[in-house]
Amino acid sequence: MPKRKISKKDIEMKIREPEIIDEGEYVFDIPQQEVDIQAAPFWRRVVAYLIDAIFFYFLPFQIFMAIYLPKVGLGFENVSAMQAYINAMPTAQMRLIVGFVAALFVFLFYFMLLEKNFKTTIGKKIMKLQIGGKKELSYWDVFIRNLTKTVLFYLLPLDLLGIVFNKGQRFSEKITNTKVIYFSPLSLVYESW
Repeated sequence: MPKRKISKKDIEMKIREPEIIDEGEYVFDIPQQEVDIQAAPFWRRVVAYLIDAIFFYFLPFQIFMAIYLPKVGLGFENVSAMQAYINAMPTAQMRLIVGFVAALFVFLFYFMLLEKNFKTTIGKKIMKLQIGGKKELSYWDVFIRNLTKTVLFYLLPLDLLGIVFNKGQRFSEKITNTKVIYFSPLSLVYESW
């Protein structure tokens, strides 16, 4: 028999009070609706990270470059002119390195603040992902789980291997007893007679 989806108009949805769902040993706060919870697919996690990187790292950096450099007389017409300037000036190289490292720490702070307080980031929210743990998340937990995504980014490939060996958890998530889930509204399906 063909299946037909029912819209919210067709039936009355049960709205629940916010509750804590226990998926195994991990605890998650879910929205006030019927939802389907599953392990976060890898591609959703990657897209969420890229959204966060674009919103918090690349866009502010581009705005800074557009506003700050012309004010100090360093408005470059193209990338090669900027590279020539940086190569000729050792202090410019150091400033660039310090600025990059500072941006990584600010990016780490962004992840820590949002994941600790809201259990999600802008990218995770858009991709319907949430973080949960075996206990209430501490700043130490979110600090450790986000180090490889920010300051120690060169270790991220090793950390991602954990997804293969730890049932969808990065090594840093295993250490901190955290897990990322994907939740989506339940789609109600019935068979038509």
